[in-house]
Amino acid sequence: MPLNPSRAGDERDHLSGSLEPEPHTALRAELVSIKRAAVIRLRDERLICDAVLLRVQARLDAEEVRLTAPSTAD
Repeated sequence: MPLNPSRAGDERDHLSGSLEPEPHTALRAELVSIKRAAVIRLRDERLICDAVLLRVQARLDAEEVRLTAPSTAD
């Protein structure tokens, strides 16, 4: 079964014992910031309601935590 390309770096880091973050982590974190600003703009323009804003922000928060959490190698 092929590895999921978005997780392949995680496997290499785990297998090599490296504690360095995945090369695309900074890029993904920047994308979360861009998405956060976009969803706030959509709410400010009344294209989405506050409930939708809160749901999207919760997902972005979870993604941000996942990106910034230290890797736990066994």
